[in-house]
Amino acid sequence: MKVYKYRAGGDFLSRDLNSIYQNVFFAPNAKDLNDPCETLVLSDNLNLQLNIFNKLFKRIPEESRSSFIDAAQELIELKKDFGIYSLSKSYNHELFWAHYANNHRGFCIEYDFITLMNDHKNKDFSSFDIKYSKKPPQIEIQDLIGIGQNELIEKLAGVKSKGWLYENEIRITTDKFGLHDYDYQAVTGIYFGVRMSDDDRIHIMSRLRGRGIKYYEIVLDEKSYKFHRVEVVDKFLNSRKYLTEPIGKNTPVDYLILERKYEKHLNKGTVTVELDDKISFNELKHLGKELKLKLFRQTERLYAFYYLKNDTKRNYAWGISHFEGTNMEVQVLGLTKEVQAEFTNILKSDNRTKIGAWIDESNIPSLIIFLEENSKVYKEVLYSDKSSNKKEQVVTEVKNGKRYMDVDDEHGEYIIITNSGKLEYYSVNGLFNEINNNLQQWLIKHRLAAGATQAYAS
Repeated sequence: MKVYKYRAGGDFLSRDLNSIYQNVFFAPNAKDLNDPCETLVLSDNLNLQLNIFNKLFKRIPEESRSSFIDAAQELIELKKDFGIYSLSKSYNHELFWAHYANNHRGFCIEYDFITLMNDHKNKDFSSFDIKYSKKPPQIEIQDLIGIGQNELIEKLAGVKSKGWLYENEIRITTDKFGLHDYDYQAVTGIYFGVRMSDDDRIHIMSRLRGRGIKYYEIVLDEKSYKFHRVEVVDKFLNSRKYLTEPIGKNTPVDYLILERKYEKHLNKGTVTVELDDKISFNELKHLGKELKLKLFRQTERLYAFYYLKNDTKRNYAWGISHFEGTNMEVQVLGLTKEVQAEFTNILKSDNRTKIGAWIDESNIPSLIIFLEENSKVYKEVLYSDKSSNKKEQVVTEVKNGKRYMDVDDEHGEYIIITNSGKLEYYSVNGLFNEINNNLQQWLIKHRLAAGATQAYAS
């Protein structure tokens, strides 16, 4: 089912667009709605029932009767806290366009109702169709003991005067009034008013680009008082998909949301992100803030884990950005973009005869170089903290490549460089790690490495 929210646009366009951009809606308290009779209820029946109850059970202490009255008051006090988000079932309601959309200069948001209600962060939402009556509803004694909070809220906020019957309203109520976030995919369409300017239309499309939203303009049927919709072309149809935008200005890196979940009882969110390549610390921090704002705005705790696209095993995250309240922790657990650039520059200026070079991020980030010097073969390891070690190797031909072992090895550990250029680590228990990012091979391919023609002399 589709439901609709009319927006004024004009001077309020920036405000209304910001809420969609941030995937939130504002549910005001009943006292702030345009009908002063909102949540009006009668308690005549309740008082009568309590009097009868008291007469029938005279032995019941006065305190017990008072507790019922107090409970009734507490229920009525609920209306001070809960929020109401009013929606329409129609996108072409002529009075709504005039009253709520600034005389057709505004726009209308189309929501997929199921997505809006069922988002994993919003289990405190409830919804109901408004009933229209000549009299306010009565609070009765069974309302004190027989129904839950959502049902009571529906009784408080689900009835309006028959004068509002033309609105045919559907409502979402929230446990607290104010801003509430939702799944961005709930917004499925935007309708432009008959008098909305072209500049405002393009501004809306630009701000919401990449979301897969359909756009329509409202057109007047000149032979009647009716309005109908005509789909219009999205000026930014070929924009990147939302939440896959590249990070960074100089060398943009793509990312993809792999998984996200919310545990309401813990007020905790978790998101797993795939990065096409490494990003800088500041870019990681920026991305973490964006995900918090767009996906988990109201979550107290958020744990974001970032994996590299070429890391197929994913035994550990390359980076994290965690939130505990307003505190944010950002760490690059693997090799930083800056250190990798340093390693690349080292290789580019290294004229020694190299068998290959690999970046190892499985434990302590390092650059591993196998090289030939004076008819001997060495394994050299450069660490991100600038330390290094270098050991001579015993080389043996094996079926799928060559085996390299430290000359002073006492533990039976060795490395095989396969014929395809992969680095495989072995212990007495067998294969325990492999690295497939031959940086030296990549440099040769891109004609960047010094002495490239002799890189595979062995």
